[in-house]
Amino acid sequence: MSKTEIEFDAIVVGSGISGGWAAKELTERGLNVLLLERGKNVEHVKDYVNATKGPWQYPHRGQRTHAMKRRIRCCVVIPVERKKPRLVGV
Repeated sequence: MSKTEIEFDAIVVGSGISGGWAAKELTERGLNVLLLERGKNVEHVKDYVNATKGPWQYPHRGQRTHAMKRRIRCCVVIPVERKKPRLVGV
């Protein structure tokens, strides 16, 4: 097996929204780009299971759960004493 050397003008790490966009822009400008991604292959539409759901199809419909509400009630709020601003030298 022979080794083939390939030169790249740019290496983009991560194909998320920023990395994917950067790779797209660089290749459109004629650069030879290597795009590295360690995550699984995500197929557009098929792998975005929540993209076509309506709000009524989610548990709790985007509201806080009882556990979340209990956690908030357990928090301690410490009031801060506010002083009126005073004018100096007037």
